[in-house]
Amino acid sequence: MTDVGDIAALLAAFGFGSLGAAAIGRAREQRGARARVLGALHEVERRRWYDPDGEPFVAAVMELQAAALVARVPRRLVENYIVAARVAYGLSHDNWEERGGDDEFAAGIASDVANVARMMSRVVADAIWRPWWGRIGARRHLRRMEAAVAALPARYAQRFASIRQYG
Repeated sequence: MTDVGDIAALLAAFGFGSLGAAAIGRAREQRGARARVLGALHEVERRRWYDPDGEPFVAAVMELQAAALVARVPRRLVENYIVAARVAYGLSHDNWEERGGDDEFAAGIASDVANVARMMSRVVADAIWRPWWGRIGARRHLRRMEAAVAALPARYAQRFASIRQYG
């Protein structure tokens, strides 16, 4: 009677071991790439509030774009989230300017927009955690994102449209 060790040795002799090792290595790399996207997503979420320095937000967005590209996260989901993050950051900047930057509540983000950005970040995170389901459900998620933006007050929906058009 043969045991698992004999079968493994036989498969390795025929070269199947290297195929299995390559598949395992590829899966590990893909998980690492998705983990980097989650980290970059977290960083953009953290940087959505205005900081007079400003560069950390832009750098965080660029890092998210690069990581999402490598991990093959559905591009339109990430792009829509980035639009929401940019709108939130812009509102935070406007609030900072209005309050002169010395108020404890300066750099606030309207809760409607913050909720949309948070919802979009969850959609992107869900697509990262479940790559196949994320791709299959991408259209549904995009429709949900669009509905959330459409439900915003006109002044915020206009910002979304402007950033989508001009970047």
